[in-house]
Amino acid sequence: MGEIKSALEKALERTKNISAARASAAGSIIQNEGRKSVFRFIENDGSTREDLESLLDKYSDSDKEQLVTGMVKVLNANLVMPSSRDYSQERTDRIRDALMLCSKEQAPYIQELFGQLTGFFSQYSTNKDMLKENIREQLAPQIEERQRKISEKLGMDVDISVENDPDFKKALSQAQNQLDEKYSSILMQVKSEIENRILSH
Repeated sequence: MGEIKSALEKALERTKNISAARASAAGSIIQNEGRKSVFRFIENDGSTREDLESLLDKYSDSDKEQLVTGMVKVLNANLVMPSSRDYSQERTDRIRDALMLCSKEQAPYIQELFGQLTGFFSQYSTNKDMLKENIREQLAPQIEERQRKISEKLGMDVDISVENDPDFKKALSQAQNQLDEKYSSILMQVKSEIENRILSH
């Protein structure tokens, strides 16, 4: 009898594992649907706000969680600093709109957060411009001195552009990398907060 029970338990366990694997596969398919749909939306590739709303309404609560998980992952991945070639204000606005659809409960928070992000991105751009100007001012005297010496040596006027000077390029690159690291780190914290707020509810 013990052997029969053991065989039955093993069969039931295998069935449970098959069910879990099917559920996991179904969850992955739904997440992928969320990823693709929201990516088309932020790319403005024929997908509308109404399309996303219809998609979210299509699923039951448990499946909707999978859908929203896929959507939030893509939205967060595409929320980038203004220095990125993928950045645009329109794209950022569409990311905000999609996140607000993902969790209507968190929509006021998302709206406020993106208002703050606009100021954050503006501050970044201002600091980046100031950084360039500060380095130019710091290095201008030594570049002018180098220009004077070369002019004397050649017996003719030589014009060296500050922005083409190797020392300027190196100093600017280092300073911009530090600035990018600082702001990108803050943006990563914001993304983590978005994920926690939406996916934990």
